[in-house]
Amino acid sequence: MAEIEKILNVQAYISITLNFTSLDFGTLDVNTTNNPEPNNGINAINVSTNCDGRITFYSPSTPLTYDSYTIPNSNFKLNYTINTTSYPTLLTLDQDRVINVTDGDIVRPYYYLDIPDYQHSGTYSTTHVIEGWCA
Repeated sequence: MAEIEKILNVQAYISITLNFTSLDFGTLDVNTTNNPEPNNGINAINVSTNCDGRITFYSPSTPLTYDSYTIPNSNFKLNYTINTTSYPTLLTLDQDRVINVTDGDIVRPYYYLDIPDYQHSGTYSTTHVIEGWCA
């Protein structure tokens, strides 16, 4: 009877599943702050991992834009802990934001948007990337 050596090499992995593909703040008034995205508390990121996981909420590469008008990324905000607009948990997305995650975590990002005074009306858009990775 011959023996067969079995080799199994399991790589570190992380899988994130989002139950949302867009954020729609609806119609907002100018000169207002911390306008919540209507699906705050419903949006979720489910995490499956066997590693020291991280999720990065990347700063959009361009500001929110409509025609030649823009809203700066510093007006686009994120809170990944609870539904609050208080400092220090409310983070602006003018830079990438990284959080630690473990297997089975459900991250519920809360998004907020400030609309400057005298902002031109229109439908503004940008691309916001969320990535899971192993540290």
